[in-house]
Amino acid sequence: MRCPKCQSTGNFATETKRCTVNSSEDSLKRRRICRDCGAQWTTTERIDKWDNDLRQWTGHAEPELPKVDPVVRTREPRQSRPAASRFHPITLEQVADQLLGIPPDVCQMLLEWWNNSRRSKHGAAAAWTEKAFTMSVDRVKKLPHWQQVVLTNAGIEHGWQALNPSYCKDLLAKPPRQGGFQPQSQGLAGALAILQGGGNRGSA
Repeated sequence: MRCPKCQSTGNFATETKRCTVNSSEDSLKRRRICRDCGAQWTTTERIDKWDNDLRQWTGHAEPELPKVDPVVRTREPRQSRPAASRFHPITLEQVADQLLGIPPDVCQMLLEWWNNSRRSKHGAAAAWTEKAFTMSVDRVKKLPHWQQVVLTNAGIEHGWQALNPSYCKDLLAKPPRQGGFQPQSQGLAGALAILQGGGNRGSA
């Protein structure tokens, strides 16, 4: 029994009497005190028996509880995702149509990016779909050759899932400087061409 003040169950009866005032059968009237907070209260207690024939407690009527239908939980069938059209590993023969119009050196780099870089980063569980490859190739096709090389190299280095020019705007802003001496004027360029045997020395 819980204390009506502090809800503690640590209480005891200080006085017990028989009582028939509030019950048609004999009951016990007890004075109780809480060990925790010291609150005192009176209880009227009786022993009830369960009647299997009447399906109820004898001595008083049980309140009729509303009938509630049992909740039946059903699990919806798991929607299986359609199998992805995978390119792993990929060969030049499998994607020859997509790579039309792209220089051979860039084609080789695209295959390296797809087969090696993506696999090393995402493992065997990565879904490498044909659509993802085609979208990246379409973006590469629209770029000049030097930008194709820069973008694909960056994809290999960073293991990108897609080749998108926005990933390396700074690198694609201006072409890389060519090696060796680059003349800044036409006159100097002509003189350099003569020295390299690439120009006419003029007629005598």
